[in-house]
Amino acid sequence: MSRISSDVHKELMSADDLKSIRSYAESIAIPLINIEHKVDALKIGENLSNYRGQGMEFDENRAYQIGDHQRQINWRLYAKTQSLYSKVYTEERKPEAFIVVDRRATMRFATQKQLKVTLAAKIGLCYAYYAQYHSINIGACIINKELHWLPENNQGNAIHWLENQLSAPAPPLAFSTEQISLHSVLSQLLFRIKPGSHVIILSDFLDINTNTSDSTISQLAHKHSVEAIQILDPAESQLTISEYVKIVDEAEHAQFSIDVSDKSIQEEFNAQQAQKQIELHDFFTNRGVRHSLHMTSKELSECIGGAYAR
Repeated sequence: MSRISSDVHKELMSADDLKSIRSYAESIAIPLINIEHKVDALKIGENLSNYRGQGMEFDENRAYQIGDHQRQINWRLYAKTQSLYSKVYTEERKPEAFIVVDRRATMRFATQKQLKVTLAAKIGLCYAYYAQYHSINIGACIINKELHWLPENNQGNAIHWLENQLSAPAPPLAFSTEQISLHSVLSQLLFRIKPGSHVIILSDFLDINTNTSDSTISQLAHKHSVEAIQILDPAESQLTISEYVKIVDEAEHAQFSIDVSDKSIQEEFNAQQAQKQIELHDFFTNRGVRHSLHMTSKELSECIGGAYAR
């Protein structure tokens, strides 16, 4: 399977592409970014959010959850009920969106239409343009060979920074090159972004370990509204190629071929991939994370939702 473009040093998106994405983002008519808050006025800046920790006004008691600070525990209620409850406060704060885009080796692949990293960039920028249009603060983390962080802010330079980072060429990366794990990035998010944010994670999630990342994902979903947007190439979910495919195992410095035209091999592969998708979807949704899957064969409007546009 080969890349779809021979010009690996070409920018992923042109100026016209960026203009088109911005126009589409500003046409989306329903809330794309979900900041969990209570609103007592329509103006941005007067939104009350369930911000855990010190707040302005007591809102309610709710059952204690792992990760709650002991200062939040309602000890008086515990004395009466012998059950732990945490106090939830509300405070006035501006909504924030935090966008994580995976640009590691496995994202620099495609057999149809566009690289996985290209579709991730388009979706990420769509969220960013939407946030800017609606005066929502923007932060970001771009996962390359190194991590690149953008603290939450709503200035024009945030958009410019994202455009440059996400449009940058994405030539192939050797899988033997040391890669930053997605788990380590998610762990850092717990300490880098403010509670109550809307976190959008764009990745293929191929290296996610549901056992290792269980606690981290649960804590993220507890503190934020989290979306896991998975991007795959069609060849990664449905094997339909009628030829031999050469496999390169860089770790073992070996090559071998598989006859993927064999119907039994195709059926086994497709069944395994379908089961993996079910397990990953259940993993995210059972922890309060919204999970969606998009293929590189799709247009941006199909991923974000054509019905959302005015």
